[in-house]
Amino acid sequence: MAARRHAAGAPHSVEIRGGAVGSRITGRSISDTRLDRQVTTCLSSAAVDDVFKALVDPTRRRILDELTEKDGQTLFEICARLISKYQLGSSRQAISQHLEVLEAAGLVQTRRDGRYKFHYLDTAPLEPIVDRWLRPRREPKED
Repeated sequence: MAARRHAAGAPHSVEIRGGAVGSRITGRSISDTRLDRQVTTCLSSAAVDDVFKALVDPTRRRILDELTEKDGQTLFEICARLISKYQLGSSRQAISQHLEVLEAAGLVQTRRDGRYKFHYLDTAPLEPIVDRWLRPRREPKED
C-alpha cells in the first residue's frame, strides 16, 4: 500500500510505502539521519505524551521516588512508605490505579511471584525526552 503526501507549494514530498519512509526532495538534499530522527520523533510522540501524562500527578511522582529509593516493592509496601513519608492517605485501590497509569506509560514494570506483584522502575521511556530536550544538539542548526 503506497500513500503519497505532498502539500501544495512545499519544497519536498515524502513517500510512505508499507511502513517504510523514503524521501524525495526537489531542489535540495536531506540526510537520512535527520529524516530518521523526524520519523522516530513522530512515532515516539504518543509514548512521550503518555510519560508526561503519568508524571503530571504528584502522587505518581512520589511513587516513582519510592521505587527509585527501593525497587521491587509490592503494593502494600508502596502504600506503607507513602503513608509514613508523605502522610499520604490514599487507599490501596487509588495507589493501584496510579501504578496502572505508570505501567501503561512504561515507567513501571511488574513481576508476579505467587500472589505477590513486585513493581520496578523503568527509566527507558524517559530517554526520548532526555535525547530531545536535555542533551546538547550535535548537528548545526539549519536556517
